Amino acid sequence: INDITFGLKYIEELGLVIGVKIPKNNEPINKVRTSYGHIRFEKHENQEKMKTSLLMNFDIDKDNATVHVKREFAAPVTDVWKAWTEPALLDQWWAPKPWKAVTHHMDLREGGHWLYAMVGPENEDHFARLDYEKTTAPKHLEGLDAFCDKTGQVNSALPRTKWITTFTKAGDDTTLVQVYI
Repeated sequence: INDITFGLKYIEELGLVIGVKIPKNNEPINKVRTSYGHIRFEKHENQEKMKTSLLMNFDIDKDNATVHVKREFAAPVTDVWKAWTEPALLDQWWAPKPWKAVTHHMDLREGGHWLYAMVGPENEDHFARLDYEKTTAPKHLEGLDAFCDKTGQVNSALPRTKWITTFTKAGDDTTLVQVYI
């Protein structure tokens, strides 16, 4: 759950909520959480294309042990897809600060995998892999996530998690990402 929450937050910080990268020293948006679990974004002078309200829903179903995240980005589907599938972009937002994500291998094809490390503030590495079961660019990613060692050998003592991520056009230059875990 934390990976999703932090990951979506850092896509936003990279500027993909508006389709352009905003300098880190510039505060791009103001967030207001409503009682309905949505996040509203107020317009900033550098955000000409931004909608005044982008969807952010995070639903947890404890009875069925599932999570469903819906998040809109004010960017075209192809740009948001790249943020999830290109290591140089993905590594910038996947890990919660002060941690960093480092991709060691990514083969986005069905049957391929993504091997990455979460590197902590003391340079400690924690490895994980996502085995891609289905990929349809730029619409759909599906796979099985697991903790592993640095060679990608899955730790069978820990459970694996099924991820399904979809990317759909939700309006002019707006993309809806849905993550099912």
